[in-house]
Amino acid sequence: MTLRFLEIRTYRVVPGQRDRLHALMTDVAPMLARYGITVVDHGPSVANDEGPQHYYLMRAFRSLAEREDLERAFYGSAEWREQWREDVLACIEDYHTVVVDAGPEVIAGLTRSRQLTGSVDRG
Repeated sequence: MTLRFLEIRTYRVVPGQRDRLHALMTDVAPMLARYGITVVDHGPSVANDEGPQHYYLMRAFRSLAEREDLERAFYGSAEWREQWREDVLACIEDYHTVVVDAGPEVIAGLTRSRQLTGSVDRG
C-alpha cells in the first residue's frame, strides 16, 4: 500500500520560540521515521499576517488506521514523553491538524528532505 494520506499540522508558536521549535522538530523527525511516520516536510511559515509565529509539519500515512496506530505508538513512547514532549510543547501556543486524501504523487512531490524522512513510496 502506498502513502496516500497527508496530515498538515500548523502551529502557533510562542513568541520568540520559532527557531527553537525548528531545531527540536529537526531532531524529532528521525524519531518519527523510526516509528514508521513519513515526515514530508516541516519548517517555519514563510509568510503570514501575524508575524513570525507559525510553523508547519506535514506527515504521510498509508491509511487513516495506520495514522492512528503510529501516532499512538509515537506519542505514547517513553522516548517522546521523557526526552521531547515538554520542550516541544513549551514552544507551542496552539495547533490545528488537517488530513487530506492526497495520493502518492502529491506526497512524493511535496517531500523535501530524504535524509530525515527515509524513502518515499512512489507507487
